[in-house]
Amino acid sequence: MKVTDLLRLNSWFCGVLLTSLLFFSHQNLAQERRERWDKNQVALYYPIYKFFDSSPVVWKPYSFETNKGLLAFGVSYMRQFKNRFGLLLSSDVFAMNSYSEHYVDNLVEEGHIQSRTQCITAANLDYTIAYSNTFMFSIFSGLNLRIGVEEEVIDRSQWFETRTVRQLMLDPGMQIGFSFRYRISEETFLKIDRRYNLVLWRYGRGGRDLEYPFTDGTSKQGASVLIGFGKLF
Repeated sequence: MKVTDLLRLNSWFCGVLLTSLLFFSHQNLAQERRERWDKNQVALYYPIYKFFDSSPVVWKPYSFETNKGLLAFGVSYMRQFKNRFGLLLSSDVFAMNSYSEHYVDNLVEEGHIQSRTQCITAANLDYTIAYSNTFMFSIFSGLNLRIGVEEEVIDRSQWFETRTVRQLMLDPGMQIGFSFRYRISEETFLKIDRRYNLVLWRYGRGGRDLEYPFTDGTSKQGASVLIGFGKLF
């Protein structure tokens, strides 16, 4: 065999070897990416709230024709650390008007929440309990701030005339919950959260601050289910 043939064979062998190394390296990187969750996660979601007062659970989207329903959305960002901990930041807006539903059905009573508009912004410490290449389950706890307005029925006459009072919400509190994320593709996931919010101090406390002392102020607690989609990067 000539020297030129050996050089050609050697060049061909090196080319095949280099191509194989690049191919398997790319496959390993792709597999590693599928088996891990990226450090940054951002999600958009639809929150459904339950308040522990006379308010009904509203989950249907708001209708301008009937003037009732839920107008809500939220966004969250999480920075994942190496030791299973992460920083979770979120903010969601909730607006509910029960005017049409309760006036038509003649169900308005004193103490009923006529409408509620609020924005809850929270900062939580997240801890991953279990995860795989397809799902992640974590718990979180932290502090939040609630800003908004609640309108409460304070008097109702026999002629169906109702008086209400609006109370401002500017309330610090705490938040706990858990999160389940299911990977749809390499960069997207389904997100389902369950959260509980507890107000630590209320701006609108009712009673002596209002003309009608039986009003006990704004709501003290609430729970929510959040359903949405997110992106990894």
